[in-house]
Amino acid sequence: MDTDCALVEELYDYVPFHIVQWLMMFVSLASLILICYASCRYLHRTIFENITKELIFALYLYIGLYSVLLFVVHVSYLTYRYTAKDKCDAQFPRPWCILRFCHAMLAVSFIVVHVGITAQHLLSTFHFRSRSQKIVARIAIVISFVYPAVFGTITYWNEPMQGRTAYCYGVTGGSVNLLMANLGVILALHIINISTSILLLKYNHDSLRTDQSFDLVRSFHRRQNLYAMQQFLPISAVFAVVFLIFCGNYYFFKNNQEFKKKYGDLCALTK
Repeated sequence: MDTDCALVEELYDYVPFHIVQWLMMFVSLASLILICYASCRYLHRTIFENITKELIFALYLYIGLYSVLLFVVHVSYLTYRYTAKDKCDAQFPRPWCILRFCHAMLAVSFIVVHVGITAQHLLSTFHFRSRSQKIVARIAIVISFVYPAVFGTITYWNEPMQGRTAYCYGVTGGSVNLLMANLGVILALHIINISTSILLLKYNHDSLRTDQSFDLVRSFHRRQNLYAMQQFLPISAVFAVVFLIFCGNYYFFKNNQEFKKKYGDLCALTK
């Protein structure tokens, strides 16, 4: 079943929507260039432990995949728009929405990798063996791939793939309950991750200041952990703010009757 022509025409003429699409394409390209440059030029030069570098490489990989999917999705939107015979024809096959669903699930991978980085720093701080750190870090990498794949399949399995649509939604009527429950889990992980990072940061900083053992290896590991946590803590905080804004927006629009009245057709597409 195709999308209602009235809504397709509204999206076709909505200039801010297309400005955002072009902006997202350029941001995706910039992100790809940045992570390629950073991984090739700087990652091997940092004082991060090797296992931390593995986690960072996994994070770069997910950012790259996220950027590619984001770019392809918006290119498909614009291609079908500019090649349409008329406004109502500016739609694409629903199977393209699978890319949008994958894109939505990758946000979970970012969080799991960040949790893995914090867990590895925790083990390093308390002098666990390198083998233990590698096991924990690689388990985090495996979970960051398996969990979104399984959860995404369960969440979007019953989404209709017949017909055409003018836009693919990451949150649909059939997936909203599972996605919001997952969002709650992610927010809880964020809070635990950030709290643990702050405590580890303070602990390592205080230990460096008070430790009089003159153990250079131990001091170097503490400085490694301090440096890494100082880099990743702000990123985790930004992620948490973004998820809180998303959650707040969802509940605001869900309970805002004026919004429902004005954009009822748009909301109906997600059911």
